[in-house]
Amino acid sequence: MNIIFFTPRFFPAISGGEFYILKIGETLYNKFKDNIQVLCTNAVDFKGLKTEDGKFVSQDHPYYRKYRDIDITRFVSTTGVLNNSTLYGKEFIKLKVLCDSCQLNMNDNTLHYFISQGPVLNDNFKLILKKSENFKPDLIHATYLPYSVLLYSLILSKKLKIPCYCTPFYHIYNPRYEKEPIIDIMKNFDVIFSCTEVEKNFFIKHGLSSEKIYTIPMGVDIQLYSNPVLSKSGKKKSFCRVFGVDKPFIFYCGYKNHEKGAIDVLKAAKIIVKKNKNVNFVFIGPSTHSFDIELKKARKKGIKILNLTPSNLKGYFDWRKISAFQECSVFVMPSRSDAYGMVYLEAWAAKKAVIGARNEVMKSIIEDGKDGYLVEYNNPNQLAELILRLLSNPELADNLGNKGYQKIKNNNSWSKITNTIKEFYEKIIPRS
Repeated sequence: MNIIFFTPRFFPAISGGEFYILKIGETLYNKFKDNIQVLCTNAVDFKGLKTEDGKFVSQDHPYYRKYRDIDITRFVSTTGVLNNSTLYGKEFIKLKVLCDSCQLNMNDNTLHYFISQGPVLNDNFKLILKKSENFKPDLIHATYLPYSVLLYSLILSKKLKIPCYCTPFYHIYNPRYEKEPIIDIMKNFDVIFSCTEVEKNFFIKHGLSSEKIYTIPMGVDIQLYSNPVLSKSGKKKSFCRVFGVDKPFIFYCGYKNHEKGAIDVLKAAKIIVKKNKNVNFVFIGPSTHSFDIELKKARKKGIKILNLTPSNLKGYFDWRKISAFQECSVFVMPSRSDAYGMVYLEAWAAKKAVIGARNEVMKSIIEDGKDGYLVEYNNPNQLAELILRLLSNPELADNLGNKGYQKIKNNNSWSKITNTIKEFYEKIIPRS
């Protein structure tokens, strides 16, 4: 089977959506001998999908055309369009012509919305089509909201007359996603993979057919996080030793913004150190201006914080990130909205207690008081209280982490998840 994955970004861009594509594609290639082609932009950060001020991967980068077993074709977005009404109007017309040429039934409001999110690939579409025709795909699997690659994926599937699957990673409770065009575009996909039943029920409530929505969770490399990280000589590597971090330390891994709860963790840190001055805090992930401001305030108060960004690391499997999960005392990411939250699985794989924010999605993933804790979003006081409770009771923390480990061991291996996705592929595309 020949499979195209169409995604806004790919490695060295790092987020759950990119990792999802990598692991499914890699498993399909290794287990089923499927041919995989990733189509994406050259953007590294989300700003690069819209503007020239973003970060981009250069053509001489070692992973520009291939990462591990995955072949990659990158396209350059037409940047600078969204702030120029004349250029925007021209690009909108081009996009509408593309939609009309394949009889894709999409209203103007939807087209406006998705082109405004970026990337703008109209001028590259002939090249995208030619590259895809040469690859001879059986299907397209697109991801993720709210970016225009979903729209280009549908256009491409119509041109090639092949089915189009989508894993949208819809973030319930995030105002950015509460847009009518998102429901409009979702109705056009042949199959939708939701991460949770909450996400599935949301789409059904908004008029999508339940018959084409299948719930498949996120996965994790369980062995990677549950076994010690070893050097080539067989010596155990230690995050704490390399960075001089004393235990206990609280670990956050994700985009460092208000939405993901990173700033709440910094605010909670100020409360925690009043009762326990020995606690350290480690943050790994892309930073934001608002986080950097709050970080300076926290450091001025003498709080011990180590802050790492993806540029400090060497990919999804960087040993320092893995070791940080293994050596932390508690993992926290009290995010307002998430489609799933792969980082909780990584923490559980390392048998660590987790704390997330209380919402319907997280309640379907974290069993409050059984394998982790849930807190009110934007409530640093409650977050600090729970962290202190776990620090003062290591046995409780270990118990929560072990229960989380047992849960994901049975349900969240990438092999099991990819097997399920493969079955759904073959419901529409029978194996030859």
